Amino acid sequence: MDFLDDLAGPQKKKRGLSAPPSISQLSSDEANQAAGGKQRKHGRKKQLNTRIPAGRFEQIMERIKEHSDALGITQNDVQFWALMRGLEALDAGERPRTRERKTSRVLIP
Repeated sequence: MDFLDDLAGPQKKKRGLSAPPSISQLSSDEANQAAGGKQRKHGRKKQLNTRIPAGRFEQIMERIKEHSDALGITQNDVQFWALMRGLEALDAGERPRTRERKTSRVLIP
């Protein structure tokens, strides 16, 4: 049995030769494994998008750029560090200011 058969799961027996599943039928992790671990060009990172209030976007991005330039690291690294520090603060019991809304709570920036 071929390792691609293991990835694709059980298949019905057919007469004659059958082609292995195409890469498009496999998940990204299965395709990566089938390609010898070289399928992903940008490493094993996933993207997280967040919404920033329009009135503060330029100010926040400028601060991120200033810190990345001063530290000699990428803006993505500064954003990741800030996210992790925020999660550490939440884990330590710190909570953001919020106000009540009819259906949920809203963060006060």
